[in-house]
Amino acid sequence: MCLYASVPLADATSSDVQRQLRELRPTASNIGDLRSMMDATRQQRRHWIEREHPDATTVLRQWPRLFDVNEVVCTL
Repeated sequence: MCLYASVPLADATSSDVQRQLRELRPTASNIGDLRSMMDATRQQRRHWIEREHPDATTVLRQWPRLFDVNEVVCTL
C-alpha cells in the first residue's frame, strides 16, 4: 500500500498517515488503502481518545474516515 502512490505505508510517519486519512475521500480504487491506514492507526486513535476524551466533533475533525470507512469492530 502506498501513500500518495510514492511513500510506502511502512515508511510513512504517523502524521503522514493522519493527513492522508483526513484528505482522501473513499473511492472504489482507494478503499483498501484507507482501511489499511485505519488499521495501522487504530491503537494511536484509541490511546488519543482515552487520554484526551475529545467530543465527537473533535474526533470527526481529527479522524474523518473513522465515520465513513467501515472497519471490523471486535469486542472481547
